[in-house]
Amino acid sequence: MGEHTRLARAGPGDDQQRGSLVHDGGPLAEGEFSDGEIRCPRHGARFDVRTGQALSFPAIEPVATHRTEVRGDDVYVALGEP
Repeated sequence: MGEHTRLARAGPGDDQQRGSLVHDGGPLAEGEFSDGEIRCPRHGARFDVRTGQALSFPAIEPVATHRTEVRGDDVYVALGEP
């Protein structure tokens, strides 16, 4: 697919998580992750990794998230429907 994805456990014991993909065409997957938030490496906007909601300016639009599920040692990502 050519898109970079970052998977992050949103909290202890989370079996179903959501992963943010791309923001403004940039490499959001390369951003700093902390406390359930990811920071855009381009201009510092922060996003909630569970919902994709923009948490700080200059971003005002949410980013796409995708449902994930952990089964044993495998992680499944639902790419069809966010």
